[in-house]
Amino acid sequence: MSLGAGNHKERFDMETNLRIAEFKFGKWNEKSANGIRRRGYFANYVSLLVVNDRHIKYFVVEDKVAFIKFFSVKATWRNVLNKNPSGFKNLEKFIIENKKEYLVTVGEIYKEFEGRGNHNRV
Repeated sequence: MSLGAGNHKERFDMETNLRIAEFKFGKWNEKSANGIRRRGYFANYVSLLVVNDRHIKYFVVEDKVAFIKFFSVKATWRNVLNKNPSGFKNLEKFIIENKKEYLVTVGEIYKEFEGRGNHNRV
C-alpha cells in the first residue's frame, strides 16, 4: 500500500516546501524471499536517492527492521531493479555521476549514501 497511490503524476507520496517522502506499508513474510516487496521498496528508495532536490528526503516503512535486514543480504542492485527499467537506468546514471561504479549490492548503495549530504532518512 502506498499513501500516494493513484493516477496523478506526483513525484512522491508527500511533498512540502521542506520535505519529500515515500511511504511503504506491508508485512514482510518471514517464510518468503519477499522478492516483489524488495523490488518495490528498493525502487521507491532509489527514486528518492537519485532525485536532485534540495528537500530533506524521507523513506517511511512499516517494518524498519525487515527493511534494514534486506540491506544486509548480498543481492545486487542490478538484479533487484532488473524488472524496473527506469529505476535501473536512474540508479546506474546516479552511480556513474558520483563515481561509485564499484558499488554492487543494495547494502553497499545504502551504506554509501544513507545519512549523507543527500538527507535520506529511513
